[in-house]
Amino acid sequence: MCLLFEPTNGEPPRLRGARGYEGKGQVTGILTALRELLSTPGTAVLLGLLLGVGLIAPLFWTTRLLTPANADMGTFVVMAVVFGGMILSLGLMWGYRLVAPDGFMWFGPSVVAGFVVALGVLATVMTLRLLKSSGRAANVTPTDETRR
Repeated sequence: MCLLFEPTNGEPPRLRGARGYEGKGQVTGILTALRELLSTPGTAVLLGLLLGVGLIAPLFWTTRLLTPANADMGTFVVMAVVFGGMILSLGLMWGYRLVAPDGFMWFGPSVVAGFVVALGVLATVMTLRLLKSSGRAANVTPTDETRR
C-alpha cells in the first residue's frame, strides 16, 4: 500500500496534501475562479469582441504604409500583420477552450463578430481616404498640361 493514498471504504482514493485540495481533477482556487469568470457569457462575449477588434487594430497603423511609392512593401506588412494576428488568435482561442470550455461557445463567435465589425470600419476608412485622394487629384490640372 502506498503512503500517498488513505484507505477508503469503496470510494476512489484521494490524494493527500496540496493545500487542502484533494482528488484527481481539481485545481487551485485561482484557476477555478478564473474558469468560472471566463465561463460567464457576458465576460466571454466582451473578451471575444476585444480580441476581434484587437486583431484589426494594428492594420489601422500599417495602412499608412500603403502609398503608391511603396505599395509592395505595404502589402507585405499588412499580410504579415493579418497572418500574425490569426496565429495569435488561434493560440488564444485554443487556450480559452482549454481553460473554460463552457464559455467558448460565446467567446468564439464574438471573436469573429469583433473581427468583422472592425474590418468593416477599416474598409470604410480606407474607402473614404481613397475617395478623398482621388477627388483632389481629379480636380487639379497640372500646369505643364495647360501650357502645351
